[in-house]
Amino acid sequence: MKTLLRYKDLVEQGIVNNRMTLKRMIDERKFPAPIRFGRSIAWEADLIANWAASLRNSNNGVAA
Repeated sequence: MKTLLRYKDLVEQGIVNNRMTLKRMIDERKFPAPIRFGRSIAWEADLIANWAASLRNSNNGVAA
């Protein structure tokens, strides 16, 4: 069974800090789309880990 992350989990892990930014990132396809369960949404933990890794890799060698 796949591990799912809810919005609260994303905030606790420091991935996002507010819902509007998250929605914008999803709309712009800069963040994985959620899985919907009725009115609830969640993300596959593996997809989020891969997204974070690709973000880190794309920033290698670039001054922040």
